[in-house]
This record gives sequence, structure tokens and C-alpha cells, in this order.
Amino acid sequence: MQENRFDPLGIIKQILVFIAVSAISFGWTMLVLLIVSFVALSYITIKLDTMILISVAVMLLFDAAYVIGRIRKKNRH
Repeated sequence: MQENRFDPLGIIKQILVFIAVSAISFGWTMLVLLIVSFVALSYITIKLDTMILISVAVMLLFDAAYVIGRIRKKNRH
């Protein structure tokens, strides 16, 4: 039963991966919204605070999907 051992290095790695997933999803969404805003400047006007809110919402969705995926992977083994 090696899988039930406490592994602090594994926990730190999981936390860092979670932070990376959060940062990448937030950054990607912000970048896409900024590009869309610049390209469609006369058609769509999105304020910066709205972009941040949308990016945070998408980040939370990706975080939830990541956590659910990790829980399902853990339960399979």
C-alpha cells in the first residue's frame, strides 16, 4: 500500500501544477479577449474590468475541471 503514504513533495508538485493551470487559463483567456477587443474595436467594446471578470470565471471553470479530473484519476487507482 505505497499509494497511501504521505508525500510532501508530491503535494507541493500538485499545488504548483494547480497554480500553473490557473495562471495559464487566466492568461490565455485574457490574451484572447484582448485580441478580440483590438481586432473588433468598432464592433465590440469590452472594458478591462469585464475582461478580468470573464477571465476569472473561465479560470475557475478550468480549475474545477482540473480538480474533478484529479479526483477521478485518484479514485480509479
